[in-house]
Amino acid sequence: MGSMTATLSIGDFSRMSYLSVRTLRRYHESGLLIPVRVDSSTGYRYYSTDQLPTAQVIRRLRTLQLPLDDIARVLSAPDVAHRDELIAAHLTRMEEQLSQTRDAVASLRLLLGSDRPPPPARRTGLDGALYFADFFEAESGRLTVFVPTDVSATGRARAARLPEAELAVATHDGPLQDLDRTYGALGTYVTRHAIGVAGPIRERFLGAPAPGRHLVQVGWPIFRTRRDSERSAGNRQAD
Repeated sequence: MGSMTATLSIGDFSRMSYLSVRTLRRYHESGLLIPVRVDSSTGYRYYSTDQLPTAQVIRRLRTLQLPLDDIARVLSAPDVAHRDELIAAHLTRMEEQLSQTRDAVASLRLLLGSDRPPPPARRTGLDGALYFADFFEAESGRLTVFVPTDVSATGRARAARLPEAELAVATHDGPLQDLDRTYGALGTYVTRHAIGVAGPIRERFLGAPAPGRHLVQVGWPIFRTRRDSERSAGNRQAD
């Protein structure tokens, strides 16, 4: 993909980093993640693709509920040993809290009788989802999750057709918490080639071949090239 750095709007950076626009603004105000440029007339923030790794590290540390002040200390740690010491101390506290939570959940399941597994769903294809821009940019937004099933088997669903789209596609192979790295790489590729268009990002869940490992196909909407248009026209004539 090359090493050329691309400048991103805060919306595009939000989608690539899995951080909402409001969160990015808060990180800017706290000095944790400062944009490479702020337009003096509009106030719009712009980021660099080179900042994606730092954003991904911050996101993981926040997933571990590490306070912003502690994250700043981790990012500015003078050496690896000091950084690891800060993270290890927080992980120890989290493990203690997790043990208490597991005990509470086990007790509730016994009380509620929820140990019975749910009835199996009759799937006819690969599960997936459509993620609209506001899902990433806001704290909440539009999300369409689809589970291909035999509609006649349930009697409670109606068929819907997904809209056609041209997509740049990458396949994620690893833990789901690392999915943002695939988003970042694919979004960077689309941005550097200036082929992105508005539209939802698509995911297809291809399976989980091993514990902790997931295969997810990510599709980023792009514009139809002239070659694609000619190929499609040729296929229609052949039909």
